[in-house]
Amino acid sequence: MNRRTKTLMPLKETLLKPRGTKDHIEKMKKEKDRQAGYYNRTAKDLQELQPGDIVRVKPTQARDKEWKKGTIVTKEGQRSYTVQTRDGTYRRNRSHLKNTREEPNDFSVIPDYSVPSDQSVDQSRPTTPLPDSPRPCTEKTTARDQCVNL
Repeated sequence: MNRRTKTLMPLKETLLKPRGTKDHIEKMKKEKDRQAGYYNRTAKDLQELQPGDIVRVKPTQARDKEWKKGTIVTKEGQRSYTVQTRDGTYRRNRSHLKNTREEPNDFSVIPDYSVPSDQSVDQSRPTTPLPDSPRPCTEKTTARDQCVNL
């Protein structure tokens, strides 16, 4: 059994070097270069994104099918970007982002939910209570119970 056990014991440096003849190592290197050549035939670099670009973000869960719309905030490192979506701010790899020509949404502006002081509250206007549940759909619904307007 030629397998080394996982240990925290110090090892000689010669034990960490690969065993094999020079011919075998050169053959493996040529094979690796050949495989890289096949891969690089069709591999292409992705276009770099700029802050403010509108993108679609790949869903993180397999059950989600819709790519979320977002805006590039900053570039983090070589391949990562910070993206602002309706749900929050995320850091995503470039391979999970698609550049689009859509119009930007207003979700980048975070509303101010600060509590007003007693002096600025208008007591003369009655407040309208929020509905307990959403209005029932009068049109067709999908399998996910989403309302479809025809």
